[in-house]
Amino acid sequence: MRTFRGPAFPGVKEPMDRIDAMKVFVSAVDEGSLAGAGRRLGRSPAAVSRAIAFLEAHVGAELLHRTTRSLKLSEAGERYAAACRRVLIDLEEADLLAAGERSRWRTSSAAPSRWWRRSR
Repeated sequence: MRTFRGPAFPGVKEPMDRIDAMKVFVSAVDEGSLAGAGRRLGRSPAAVSRAIAFLEAHVGAELLHRTTRSLKLSEAGERYAAACRRVLIDLEEADLLAAGERSRWRTSSAAPSRWWRRSR
């Protein structure tokens, strides 16, 4: 299997995980500052800023109006924040459903007894 080694976006040296960047963006919006999001996520404000810049480059729009003292969502940022929240909630629900399905299968009588003994 061939792996892709080039950047996903021109001008970006290493592609960033978009889901992770969405988490950072939502945290910045919730906290009201880049520093607050950084504290909440255990990252520097510069790392938070890079994640948001990555998303802005990806969508091609300014998501946040930033000054040294305030952080405000742009119109596009409001729509994108709502969409990010839905995506993140859906991902969390998918993880929980998958974990629940796995747990149910392990305890069901339909599970092969050999597998059941090994998984305990």
